[in-house]
Amino acid sequence: MDVYLEGGAHLRRPMRNFLRRAVGSSHISIDVVACRSRERAVARFARASPSDSLLLVDSEGDDLNGLRQSVASRVGLPGTLDRTFFMVQLMEAWFLADRAVLAAYYGSRFNARSLPGNRQSEQIPKQEVEQGLRNATRGTAKGAYDKTDHTPDLLNTLNPTTVYNACPHFKLLVDHLRIINP
Repeated sequence: MDVYLEGGAHLRRPMRNFLRRAVGSSHISIDVVACRSRERAVARFARASPSDSLLLVDSEGDDLNGLRQSVASRVGLPGTLDRTFFMVQLMEAWFLADRAVLAAYYGSRFNARSLPGNRQSEQIPKQEVEQGLRNATRGTAKGAYDKTDHTPDLLNTLNPTTVYNACPHFKLLVDHLRIINP
């Protein structure tokens, strides 16, 4: 299964391992194709083999049904709607779902009170997620949250069960992977 991901190459291995842990099997065949932007991910997904690939992009707060329809019309292949998944509103929402990992990773100076109060992390607007992470981590030894430097480590330690239980769109992705890779 090829996962066309909005994100940089530094996310390939950590995302693959996180998805494998979420599915519950290190033997599942997942290859993450890091495409940087949403547009590149959609374009590469459109050229991929439809039966063994899926798209995983940030929703950025956009209307999911409209975004899914837009991807389907661009790709123009049957089954595209069923193979399009979103990190709502962005991947960092997964980190907010597992605040214990954030606290452990950033250490004693991590300020959890600076994170958005809403525990349904997929409903938190992108700007609030990003600002909350920056504010909560600013005084830590690792410094303010940095997407490039910190995300791979966080994905490697994130508890997939916690994210699965807290994030309905992540649950849809994992359930799909479990069905196609029994």
